[in-house]
Amino acid sequence: MSSEKRSWNRLQLLEWTTNFLREKGVESARLDAEVLLAHTLGTTRLDLYVHYEEQVAPEALARYHDLVARRGRREPLRYILGYTEFLSLRLAVDGRVLVPRPETELLAERAITLLSKELPPGPKTVVDVGTGSGCIAVGIAKNLPDVVVHATDSSGEALDVARENAHSLGVQDQVHFHQGNLLTPVAGLAGEVHLIAANPPYVSERDYETLAPELHHEPRQALLAGPTGLEVISALVLAAPAMLRPGGVFLCEIGAGEAQGVRQLLRANTAYESFSIHRDYASIERILEAKT
Repeated sequence: MSSEKRSWNRLQLLEWTTNFLREKGVESARLDAEVLLAHTLGTTRLDLYVHYEEQVAPEALARYHDLVARRGRREPLRYILGYTEFLSLRLAVDGRVLVPRPETELLAERAITLLSKELPPGPKTVVDVGTGSGCIAVGIAKNLPDVVVHATDSSGEALDVARENAHSLGVQDQVHFHQGNLLTPVAGLAGEVHLIAANPPYVSERDYETLAPELHHEPRQALLAGPTGLEVISALVLAAPAMLRPGGVFLCEIGAGEAQGVRQLLRANTAYESFSIHRDYASIERILEAKT
């Protein structure tokens, strides 16, 4: 954006920003331009076009310029906004946590269905492993008031974000947070858990180097699993049965192309009665569901 003092209307800003972001390699350049300008002005994307000739005040222009510069550096849009939507809930997100993906929303929806319709009625205990922003834990708690959720994460900074989200959505008494690795912090719940949900790191070392620039702004430890990408999933497959009640369920998000390796892990583990892998919106095998 030119540093010259000049006036800009909304449409001119959108056109300039779209071209700028495209040059920086942002695929959703027009959408991001609209979202950032609407956010800056405290309005809707539709209103930008209804009043497209309206001039943008200098102070708003300066704020917008800063946001666009961050997006041009390929910082994730949701970090710039400071929030995301998950299960129709507004969650705070920043560089301390992953930005929740639609695939993770599918996992949370499946967990809610299992807990409310397919597992025996009554109060239930859930463990959310690697909670990050708390999206799964908070989403389950908000939808199912009789469920108690124990959420773990090795990152204290991530747990700070998750606690903020639990409090802002009024489920702070229903979700309990524990710092530590995977299921270790909740070992005292062994044999009592109805459902374990996990969105663990599942990116291999080789694939990590090829990720989009936006992903390199997200916490490395929440993405990178190890040389093969299956290291954390394998540990959870082994540890989950001891935590679950008979008939309990382990739900786990897995990476594209990892389904065959996951099947081999499950077939070698006699603690599970059955398992299946659900596909995501792109028809990629994405959500492992294993029952004890």
